[in-house]
Amino acid sequence: MQHLETKSAFARRALKTPGAITRALSGPLKAALVGKKIDCGHAAAIAYLKKDDSKEMVPGIDERYEEALLWMQTTGKWGAKTMTNAIEGLSDHRGRKICAQIKLAGLWESPLPAEPKKPRGQAVVKARKKEAPPVESDELPEHPSEYADKTLRWIVSKFSTDARFVDYLKALKEAEATEERMLKNAERRGDLVHRKVVTQGVLEHIDILFKQLLTDCSRTIATRAKAKVEAGESVEELELWVSKQIVGFIQPAKSKIQRTLRANKIE
Repeated sequence: MQHLETKSAFARRALKTPGAITRALSGPLKAALVGKKIDCGHAAAIAYLKKDDSKEMVPGIDERYEEALLWMQTTGKWGAKTMTNAIEGLSDHRGRKICAQIKLAGLWESPLPAEPKKPRGQAVVKARKKEAPPVESDELPEHPSEYADKTLRWIVSKFSTDARFVDYLKALKEAEATEERMLKNAERRGDLVHRKVVTQGVLEHIDILFKQLLTDCSRTIATRAKAKVEAGESVEELELWVSKQIVGFIQPAKSKIQRTLRANKIE
């Protein structure tokens, strides 16, 4: 009756490495190979398990078995490589055999969990940000340049950590860059007029017009209106004349403003 096992399972049964079993499958174990598994009931497999190959394994329990087991139980380090490096005179191959014997005896223990690594670099920065209390936004300057007059003690008292202060400055910089892009897009669409255009092309002309209406226009209208009243002109005629005088002052200012807006492609 067949009893099929994987190469790894058969290697543990034979107290050999998987590599040794792979090599044996092209030789003494070839007849016992069924697909990708090994028939443990086959005569070739039985003969291989009984074979005494002193070059690959030590017969029976290794004479340094107790020493190796005691070392691993004491240190809590369960691994062939670690054990053979610590115990003088043990080869890697012999160490693996001893470990296999310990596992078959049911004495193998799980290795102790490794100590957590201390945070370094960016991990330290993230930890400090996480532990630091939230930043109070009250009384914080609105522009980064205002921090030039602040002391380092003041900055730390407000942000708790230098990392948070750096993040705050980065956020301000990104906000300003975003605002600048939005303004440029609005200006490109015609939704925004440059301050200089409004100041020099519109407000200056309105200011000049306002002064003319209060001085020259008022003086002209008052002087000539009196003469027209004395000449017996009606109120309707006088009102029409006053309107024309005011338009005469407003129209040049309006034309100048319109030329400025057209020059800047503003409708």
